Amino acid sequence: MKLRPNYPEAWNNLGMMAAQEGHPDEAIKSFQQSLQLRPGYAIALLNLGNVYRRQVPSIRTGIAGSCA
Repeated sequence: MKLRPNYPEAWNNLGMMAAQEGHPDEAIKSFQQSLQLRPGYAIALLNLGNVYRRQVPSIRTGIAGSCA
């Protein structure tokens, strides 16, 4: 982000776009950057939690597959 790199709302928006496009790792990085700029930013924290929550089924599948 060249124009306003210290704008937590912009990082949150980037995270939302990445999450909607199916790029959870990029989304997580953007939400974390937003939270570094504004600790306690509730919207970014909620969005970060939602991305992690959506990853739980794939994590469970990976664990179950490694035990077989």
